[in-house]
Formats: sequence, C-alpha cells, structure tokens
Amino acid sequence: MRAFAEEALYRCFGMRIKAMWEVPGGWSAHALVADTDAGQYFVKVYDKHRPTVQSWIARMRENMPVVLWLRDNTPLGERMAAPLLTQSGDYKVENADFLALVFPYIEGETLGDAPLTLEQIRQLAQLLAALHGSGFRPGASVEGISETYVVPFLADIGAYLCARDLPEDVRQILVPHASILMAAVSRLSQGAEGMRLERPACTLCHTDVHGWNLMWDGEALHLIDWEGLMFAPAESDLFAFSDGFFFDYAREEFLQTYAALRPDFVLNPQAMDFYRLRRRVEDIYEFLRGILADGLGKLERQKSLAHLRRECEALAWMEKRVFAQRENDVSVFECRFVLFGFGGAKHHHRNQSESIAAERFFCCAAHKACAWNGLPPAARVKGNPFRSAGKDADIRAMVEDKLASNLEHFGAKSLILVLWVSYDLA
Repeated sequence: MRAFAEEALYRCFGMRIKAMWEVPGGWSAHALVADTDAGQYFVKVYDKHRPTVQSWIARMRENMPVVLWLRDNTPLGERMAAPLLTQSGDYKVENADFLALVFPYIEGETLGDAPLTLEQIRQLAQLLAALHGSGFRPGASVEGISETYVVPFLADIGAYLCARDLPEDVRQILVPHASILMAAVSRLSQGAEGMRLERPACTLCHTDVHGWNLMWDGEALHLIDWEGLMFAPAESDLFAFSDGFFFDYAREEFLQTYAALRPDFVLNPQAMDFYRLRRRVEDIYEFLRGILADGLGKLERQKSLAHLRRECEALAWMEKRVFAQRENDVSVFECRFVLFGFGGAKHHHRNQSESIAAERFFCCAAHKACAWNGLPPAARVKGNPFRSAGKDADIRAMVEDKLASNLEHFGAKSLILVLWVSYDLA
C-alpha cells in the first residue's frame, strides 16, 4: 500500500518522497503523510478488495467533480479539503488494488471527540450555511449523488439479524438489541416512503459532519472527507446537532449563526427524524458488514465490535426516547404547536367538552414550553387533555389542519425551533 502511494506521487504528481508515515484515519481508508521535495501532503489510500469500500469509490466518481466545483466557486475555498489534480487532470490515482487521493497538508489538529469552542461552532455554522446556500443545481452528470430515499441496506441488516451462523462475539451484541433493530428497520422503511412522497427541498450536503472530519489550524476550521457529498435536504447535515448526536451541546449557538446566514430556511421535522434514524441504523450496518466481510485483524475487529455495541446502545436510547415522546402527556407535536403561536382554539370546537379539552391541552403545552425556556410555569394540569374529552382524533386533526394551513405565515426563527422541541422536550 505504501509502495503504491509513493509510486503514485512520483508518477502522477512529479513529487520525490523524502519520508512517508501512516497516521490514524477513518475506517474506510488508510491515511498517510508524505514529506516530498514539493512540501508535505496528505494521502488517502482505499483498498479495493474491502467490500465496504466499493460503495465509497463508486460515489466518488460522481461527487468529486462537484467537490472541486465547490472549492473553486464558493466561499468554502481552502476551508474544505479537496483533492489535488494529477498532471493529467484527474482527481485520483488507481490500479487494480488501490485508489489514492492526494490533499494539501493542513497544519493543525483533528478535533475528534473534543468539544467545539464557541468560535469553532460559529465557523462550522458558517461553513454549512455556505455549503447549503451554494446555489448548485445538479445536472445529468451528478444524478448518482442526488438523494432518492432508497435505503439499500435494510434488507441486508434484516438478513443479518435472522442469520443463525453469526460469530458469537457479534451475536452477544445483536441479540439484546434485535427487537429494537427490527422495529427501527421498519420505521426507517416507512420514513423513506414518506420522504419520497414529500419530496423536500434539497441542496448540497456533506452528510458526515462530526469531529473526526473537522480540523483546526489555530484560526480557521476545515471540513474534510467529502466522499459522502450529496444533493439532499439540509437536515442530512443538521441532524448532527440534534439530541444524542455529535454536537447536541452546540445546538443553540450553531442555530443562531446558521439561521442568521440562511433566514429563509425552514427546518423539516420529518427529514430530521429520517436522517437521525438512518444514521444510527446505517452505522450499525456498516460496522456489522465490516466485521463479517472485511477480514479484519484482531485489533481492528475489537475496535469495530466496540463501535457496533456503542451504536446499538445509542439506537436503543433513541428509540426509547421516541416511545416516551408518544406516551408523554404533552406530545412533541403539541409543544411545537404552542411554540408556533397558534391561538383561538376554542372557537373551532363543536361543543363545550372539546373546548375544555383544548384549553387543558394548551395549558399543558404552555407549561412544557415555559419550562423549556426557563420561565415560570404557565399552568399545571395533570392527565392527558385529549383523553378527557374522548375526542382525541378529532382534536388532533383540527390542530394538524390549522397548523398546516398557517405554516406559510411563520418565520424561519420560529420553525427552526422544531429541532429543539422534537428532541428536548419529551
């Protein structure tokens, strides 16, 4: 692998190697630093014989031209790590066994699991706002990176869960979470169908925003690893700031900066739910597939098993939250409803019983909203206000209809609060 990288730098870039060493990288590729007569460079080498790498290489052929367009035509510029072009104008060097990408070397540190500082949060919001507001529209040449909401791994992960010949170390992790995983697979399939029917607005998205893809040079934040670039809803990046994900602690400051730069953006709660669940299930699938198909060494296998266990536990926690939200006296939907400021409910009810139920509903939801904002309680009402009227479906339908008919009147600041409400209030 190292010999291939050295030969690629000399033959395709005209660089003579002084020294080369491997550094910690992602699970999809080997990472090398090359000290050459032209300076230092970062080299990513993909092993074509690993089954889990094939999909990344296939996607690269579609999205790398767009990555180069972003570098040359948007404020992202040098703040994104785009590959250097070879002497023949190609973004890659490959043979039958490996594919290599060569990048300018960034003097700095990978942030990894370290919490972002306030300045880093603001810069990340600026980078994603620039990406999502790039104005790029896909043509026929990038159809391969346009979101289709097809989730191809669902059948495979179902087969893994039903397999009787799983290694014992894998079985010990999967069996306690099997029912949750199967339910999540079903819910994700339904969510994908809902997204296909809704067809939400799309833009260019990185789709893999986390600390291991961020570098800090002391002054500027750099977003790296663009192999997952897609034309998709912005929520495919923004879910990273929702409850239980990479930057949940940074949500408030991030959204404040992001919303100021994209004032017309309206958050889509359905898309948030979809991408949160998809990421959890997809990570489980990728780690599982890597363990079973990639022939990992002992140390790599132990690391992958630990990651698999962590992702299964994270999914279980997230799914329990979803169930708790559905059972909560004041549902997530009801709390969103109050934050949007819809009022005058009792004028729309058919009888006194429904009117009383609606008033109790608003009291409960207002109390939740006030508690969330750190304000004195607006009201304290026990029990489920819908049950007291015996008209659950009717009242909910009225609320949904009213909310849907008034969405266009709400500003972006109000709607972006859905990200907070959906995952913090239950």
